[in-house]
Amino acid sequence: MGSPGGHTLGMHLIASNWILWLATPANWPIILAVAGGLGFVIFVHELGHFLVAKACGVKCEKFYLGFDIYGLKLCKFQWGETEYGIGILPLGGYVKMLGQDDNPARMAEETRRAQLPSQAAGASADRAPPLTHGDLPSEPVSNPHVPYDPRSYMAQSVPKRMAIISAGVIMNVIFAFLMATVAYALGVPETPCVVGGTLVGGAAWQAGLEPGDKITRIGKLSHPRFEDLKSSVTLGDVKDGIRFTVERFADNKSQDITLYPDSSLGLPMIGISGGLVPTLNRPGFPPTVPLTAARRATPAFKVGDTIVQINQTPIHDNRDLELAFAKYVDEPIHVTVNRIKEGEKDKAVAQAGKKPPTESIDISVQPTPLLDIGLMMPLGPIAMVQKNSPAERAGLKVGEKIVAVGGQPVGNPFTLEQRLLKSAAAGKTVTLKIDRSGAAGTEVTLTPQVQQFPELYQDNSPLALSAIGVACEVPPTVVAVQPGSAAAAADIQPGDEIVSEKPVAPAKLPGPPDLLPDEELGSLPTVEFGKKLSWPGYILGVLSTFTPDMKVQLTVKRGDKTHTVELGLAEMKDDKGDVMHTPSRGFYWAQLTIMHQAESWGEAVHAGAAQTVDSLLMVYRFLQKIGTQIPVTMLSGPVGIIQQAGYEAQQGFAKFLLFLTLLSANLAVVNFLPIPVLDGGHMVFLLYEGLRGKPASERIVVGFTYAGLIFLLSLMLFVLALDTGLISRL
Repeated sequence: MGSPGGHTLGMHLIASNWILWLATPANWPIILAVAGGLGFVIFVHELGHFLVAKACGVKCEKFYLGFDIYGLKLCKFQWGETEYGIGILPLGGYVKMLGQDDNPARMAEETRRAQLPSQAAGASADRAPPLTHGDLPSEPVSNPHVPYDPRSYMAQSVPKRMAIISAGVIMNVIFAFLMATVAYALGVPETPCVVGGTLVGGAAWQAGLEPGDKITRIGKLSHPRFEDLKSSVTLGDVKDGIRFTVERFADNKSQDITLYPDSSLGLPMIGISGGLVPTLNRPGFPPTVPLTAARRATPAFKVGDTIVQINQTPIHDNRDLELAFAKYVDEPIHVTVNRIKEGEKDKAVAQAGKKPPTESIDISVQPTPLLDIGLMMPLGPIAMVQKNSPAERAGLKVGEKIVAVGGQPVGNPFTLEQRLLKSAAAGKTVTLKIDRSGAAGTEVTLTPQVQQFPELYQDNSPLALSAIGVACEVPPTVVAVQPGSAAAAADIQPGDEIVSEKPVAPAKLPGPPDLLPDEELGSLPTVEFGKKLSWPGYILGVLSTFTPDMKVQLTVKRGDKTHTVELGLAEMKDDKGDVMHTPSRGFYWAQLTIMHQAESWGEAVHAGAAQTVDSLLMVYRFLQKIGTQIPVTMLSGPVGIIQQAGYEAQQGFAKFLLFLTLLSANLAVVNFLPIPVLDGGHMVFLLYEGLRGKPASERIVVGFTYAGLIFLLSLMLFVLALDTGLISRL
């Protein structure tokens, strides 16, 4: 019934997994590959500037990867007239040409250094050698009678300087194309646009999409990948909706639908998770989630295990998995896995094309009880109605409120779904008492449907009553306290509002030490209820990842005052006293992928060109949406880029090349923005000079350069704060 939300223990475990992954020596080759790949993208950009500058006769004094601030560098060597090195600050690179400097404080000094010392030699300006406009386009503002050194950057014509400035961007585009071409020649694992699950309350959930449904068209794009789905939704038309063609798994019929993305959690989403396969092989992760029933199972699950049967149900794909987890939600499951025999995997690698032998292993996994804190909240108004659901056919509308079911009060909202499912299993109708505007107490009779798939909850999800096809709000306002619970002994009473919650680490965690490091649990943040976190999202998304040994600290608002209470956790029970369970057992599934490999170099070139163009356009579209459709808090800095690069590198060399393609396109586009200090800013000054016949005044250039430098430094500090968690992304 639940899945980890954005502020959950699961998300922090992911961070912990990455730290452990980085510290594992076996993963160091991938770390080196990431460092080399990112360095290569920067190197290519600077190499473009360097080669064209050399071709134009400009003296290049330095070629550096990273910045040697205050003269600090990892290494350097001199070759000819150029010093090559690696700076201490790995945030880019630069080529230092005679007479060119992006530091406003050194601009005047560099201008003087690039001038010919004719005055010092005793020659007058009248006796200076004649200089053509093609060689020397303008005189320095500081001394209009002194010419430039012919090998300085400023001594070159405007077209030559434009060529030097644009060469970095052009090289990035060229190498993006080459890397994409090689990637498709090798074969790229791609995620097909298949629905793995839908998030409660999302646009896909409202449309009634199910696991196994396949999206065959997005707008005008046919046969999209899951990556295309994410970019199309993030950068698509939120207001007027996005058109999809869906091939339904149930009958293989195509259906055209329009979905309206939701941006309440930051980036626009339609609430679809990608397709998965029943293999425990997610890159960078162990096979099971710490603290869960799957982690406590014996014998232990291992990376690479493929589940082929649960109880008596054969498992072929993710849809089978979801159905089995929903079917056996409240009982132990006997999982049969196929596991590669010890030592056989390396033999199979040595004998290309041979599949390693496997063995069948049976593992028992206990059910996962839902946890509760003894507080009952009211069932709020209907927030969403699913298409073609019993509720829609009965005429239920958003904003209406269910006040009774079968003549009985609603009671605990989290037990209502089970009551409805019992009626569905028996084929019985249910009478709902509905409060409608101007018609309180209206009764509606409908036949609930059997819910086959587990619900996926995110932080702000409403409560799903999928048996009738509605999702209802559940405000964090206490209407009753469960007798005998920890809350009953605390200072909480009906009418109180729960404002926030913070997990409290137990003195000692149960089970083996690898379940969860104590310090990781202690770092879990306080979560606040509101638009970003709903009560259902908390109970079924966040709390479902905790253990009964943990406690929570609640901030309670009563009138104008607030106070805190600490509560223990207990198993949630229905109206008959039976323990309720969540289908989640705690597995890390591998993603569903298909191999896209070009059959010829011509096909690889075509695919590489299309990927490069898509990458460039996606960066432009992303930049256009920042601050409006895309919050600035969704930006990523060096830490985020390195993490994503590591993830892509684990999926294979070809996948990593495609990531470098996108990164190279990103560098090309961003560097050509009209911001002083960047290549695009230099190009603006050159265009001004070419049109006007003389350069902008030194005062204007220095002023704009300072502004650009301050902006870029501020932006860098901002994204670093986002990467390190100093600023929340929500």
